[in-house]
Amino acid sequence: MFEILKGGIVAVLETWSTPQHRDPEFLVPMAQLVEQGGASAILVDSVPGLAAIRHAIAIPIIAADRNRDAGDRVIFTPSIESASVLVNTGARIVLVSATSGHRPAGDDLVSIVEVIHAGRALAFGLLDTAADLAGAFEAGFDAIGTWQPRDDVEPDLALQRWLVRHSAVPVFGGGTLWSPNDARDSLEAGAAFVMVGEAITNPAAIAARFVSAAQRRT
Repeated sequence: MFEILKGGIVAVLETWSTPQHRDPEFLVPMAQLVEQGGASAILVDSVPGLAAIRHAIAIPIIAADRNRDAGDRVIFTPSIESASVLVNTGARIVLVSATSGHRPAGDDLVSIVEVIHAGRALAFGLLDTAADLAGAFEAGFDAIGTWQPRDDVEPDLALQRWLVRHSAVPVFGGGTLWSPNDARDSLEAGAAFVMVGEAITNPAAIAARFVSAAQRRT
């Protein structure tokens, strides 16, 4: 699996962003177009999204269940139940927020990863800081990485480089990557692969950036 992903781009289908992004009539063609464009895999952030595209494409799918914690921060696959539902829906790679913070259901990372592995799937962990690495190792993640799903947060290449130096498993990169150069920088910083979201899969956000840039020149 890692050979398929190595050096590649994982396109992120963020089904939470608009009602259209949750519609299978949008998701399936978008996933197929991204596959035609050469993406190594697709990340989809909901169970309905996974169900919609899993038989429509041949490239790997990384699946997550996007939620929010008590502090209103995005958290992926925060419980044993959410991991189990993804695996039972057909996920073969599951993305989990591998942070040391409390999870809404109170489930620990070790138990969540055990459920994923019991379903014969791989567990990929998202870390916020270097301090999360020890817990991710203890949980048994198959790959770890960084990805800040907010427009105002730049990819943390310093953290990524640190993880590459200290991790025994592959490290992936991501964040607010808006250009091929951003993706290249992440790969050159040691990422095994990178995740790219709105710059590929959100036409409204792409158009808005072009309009904003044009207006600044007038």
